[in-house]
Amino acid sequence: MVTRFEAEPVHDAELEQQAFDLLLSYRDAQFTELNHLLMMAASCVRSEDIRVTIGNRDRSKVVATYFPSRGQAEDRLQDHIRVSARVMSLSSDNSVYEEELKHITHQSIMATALSDGNRSVIGAVTMIFDENLVDRASIESKVRLLASSVGGLVNSQFNAIRAQLAQQSERRARDLAMRKERLLEEVANVSGVGGWEFDVVTQELFWTRKTREIHEVDDRYIPSLDTAYDFYPEQSRSIITQVVEDGLKKHGIWDVEVPFVTAKGRQIWVKATGFGVYEGEELQRLIGGFQDITARKRQDDLLEEKEREARAQRNEFSAILANMSQGIAVYDAEAKLKYWNQRYLKILQLTENDITIGMTFCQIIKHLTDVNLLSGDITTLINRMQMNFELNKELRMKYRLGAESVIDVIYTPLPDKGWVTTVEDISNREAIAKQIKFNANHDSLTGLANRLLFNKALTKVITTEPQARPYQYTLLLLDLDGFKAVNDNYGHIAGDEVLIEVSRRLHSIDETFEHCQSTTARLGGDEFAILLAHQKDTHALSEAKLVAQMIHRRLCRSYTIVGKDIHIGVSIGIAQLLDIDVELREWIHRADTAMYSVKKSRKSGYHVSNDEERFDNES
Repeated sequence: MVTRFEAEPVHDAELEQQAFDLLLSYRDAQFTELNHLLMMAASCVRSEDIRVTIGNRDRSKVVATYFPSRGQAEDRLQDHIRVSARVMSLSSDNSVYEEELKHITHQSIMATALSDGNRSVIGAVTMIFDENLVDRASIESKVRLLASSVGGLVNSQFNAIRAQLAQQSERRARDLAMRKERLLEEVANVSGVGGWEFDVVTQELFWTRKTREIHEVDDRYIPSLDTAYDFYPEQSRSIITQVVEDGLKKHGIWDVEVPFVTAKGRQIWVKATGFGVYEGEELQRLIGGFQDITARKRQDDLLEEKEREARAQRNEFSAILANMSQGIAVYDAEAKLKYWNQRYLKILQLTENDITIGMTFCQIIKHLTDVNLLSGDITTLINRMQMNFELNKELRMKYRLGAESVIDVIYTPLPDKGWVTTVEDISNREAIAKQIKFNANHDSLTGLANRLLFNKALTKVITTEPQARPYQYTLLLLDLDGFKAVNDNYGHIAGDEVLIEVSRRLHSIDETFEHCQSTTARLGGDEFAILLAHQKDTHALSEAKLVAQMIHRRLCRSYTIVGKDIHIGVSIGIAQLLDIDVELREWIHRADTAMYSVKKSRKSGYHVSNDEERFDNES
């Protein structure tokens, strides 16, 4: 005979399993009522041994027993175990269950299965009786009543455990919810983000505590969608209204940053975000976040202002670089090019294809060397740069670039171990400086050396020790005869033309003597001078006389000026530099005295100092 116990329906499988596991862990003392029930049932059905087992095929436990004799109980234990195991392994289907149970029981043992509300077997009641003393059919109703009672007690205990677990679970859930709520509040306080929810059905608007703080309203304030809009000034109200209306019509997340005025009149910036929550295709509510972003907005505005200033400075710097007369290039600590201006390329005669960012300084110098624009030892340059940079000093160099250009280059160290290269084309400056120097040492009319340069040449010669002099030297002083009449009769312009032609003729004489070097100068007015440098193995005075004769012949030829033939003469004094000469004025005085001796004779020619020999145009 089989009697089932049907438990209350269970919807929480996890809770059910926890309750069942806890029931199996109970000690025997916790099933006192069940043991009393078995004792009374045994006297009614005259059973010698009754046991109640809770469990399944994997795990089971005897929770209540009744047996008069312990010795007999131990002998029958295996029968209880075998029958209980078979009962708890049977299918819950009634037809199969009843049929299989017939094969398990026999005349002296009865089994009753316990099942839960889902008709799963969760236990068994087994009973052994004496078939000679008890009629099986007569006790079936009593066995069913016993099964019902046992099932009721087990189920009551099971429900009590389940209720206790449910309460614990609910309490844990409530505690967790409270912790989450506190956590959300703490996160909101830390992050400054509040929350809001709008129920589309009830038209109710809910704000979190942080959202209320941002609005500067207390807990008594009841917000609505219309009053919420009032916190936004006119210029931003239309924006927030539009995004909320779009949120009511469209899916997706939206966010907007707009000006905002609190209940206390403070003007701030807020960020509002939101999205729709749907059940099926029906929008139920809008939820989102709310944040005071005033501080961040100020930082953004400050950063934007700084970026504008930085852009302006960069533009100004770029404009300065673009309009500088110097070329600029910046190199990093690894000697790699960072940036440059167009002037840098133009001065160094480079194109955009010749250099790139990251190109090394040595590569650029090598390129200039390869195209024959620059010459020199790059290693020496690098060493000099390093030495100066270690002392935080700039290095200034001058280079001749190609055939015509002269550039001034400054290498200036930077704090990051890089440097700035400044290049400037100083070709014009050099040419002007050269011209100024030339003008300072040459006659502006004839282009010949002037008195200053000529005296420097004489001083250099006379201050050199005689044995160290590479040449023999003679000095020729010339004074034009009849030149004053040219100025008086034809004017100073004509006189200047005569002086220019005299200088040309003197220059042509310089080129005639291959073995005699000469320096010709105009000392002023109609006075000229020539320094002759003779080879040591020649007769200096003889060679000087030949030069004087040639000068006399050429200068005394007629000059065609302003359509007129003009004739002048020349008086020449010659003085050789002697080893005993130590004063320049003595040497010049001897030549000057020789020249004036010719002048006094009123006849053009030359005269050698300390010599009776004289040459004139009539001799």
